Amino acid sequence: MDTGDYTITLDPENVIVRIVVHGEFNKELGEEIISNARKTASEHKYHILCDVTKAKADVSLVDWFYLPRTLPVLQNLETRSIKAAVIIAPGDQENDYKFYENVTHNVGLNIKIFFKEEVAIKWLNEK
Repeated sequence: MDTGDYTITLDPENVIVRIVVHGEFNKELGEEIISNARKTASEHKYHILCDVTKAKADVSLVDWFYLPRTLPVLQNLETRSIKAAVIIAPGDQENDYKFYENVTHNVGLNIKIFFKEEVAIKWLNEK
């Protein structure tokens, strides 16, 4: 699989920062993506939509567990309060992503996993 990379774009119509990840990403690249996405979303007062349907995470369950507890951008009140949706392909590391969703909820983050973009955008824009 290709080494991971990502793009971040603004979608003013849907009030989201859109991240598309390609290839394989590790813990360090995942932390970079999350940090850059949250900083951008905070600057624009947007939510986050992260599409990993063309990516594969090479992140251990231990790292998924500690990430929301240790990543500086998730400790800052302003950037931690941003709503984030992650779109995955059905069956593609689904248990790992659901584990991460549960871990983030346990520490008060508002992150949810989806299979369809339109459902994720609807959730992001709910009050």
